Amino acid sequence: MTRSVLFILTFLSIAFLMACEVGKKVDRTNYDQFTIEELAKGDQLIDFSDSMLNGPIDINKLSNDDAKKAKAAVYRVYSNLELKDNQYLFKVKNAEELHLSERVFDRFVKDIEEMNSNVRKENEMEKLEPISSEYLSSLLK
Repeated sequence: MTRSVLFILTFLSIAFLMACEVGKKVDRTNYDQFTIEELAKGDQLIDFSDSMLNGPIDINKLSNDDAKKAKAAVYRVYSNLELKDNQYLFKVKNAEELHLSERVFDRFVKDIEEMNSNVRKENEMEKLEPISSEYLSSLLK
């Protein structure tokens, strides 16, 4: 991947990891037993608080469980993106398919659309690359 694409993907990942707190609609005690991978590939509903959807926070202020759930949400989204005509597109139609709240899904959609728009404006000749399995695996750590 080109540097700017990696930068954008990294920025989006960090933004979500920093801007997301998971939990109002889920029972926190149930998530202690899950690894990031189990959550990422599972069907537990992930939701973020209203305040976390509006802006970034310090990742160090998130509990380990909240950070784990945020990484799982990023994995769910990124593993359901495809590259077509140099744009990232969702393979899914709605939040329910990813077991994310509607507002979390909408936030990811908005950010991916913004990234696509920036790539088009920046340089139409720049070629995006598919999200690699290695990158997805790195989200599970």
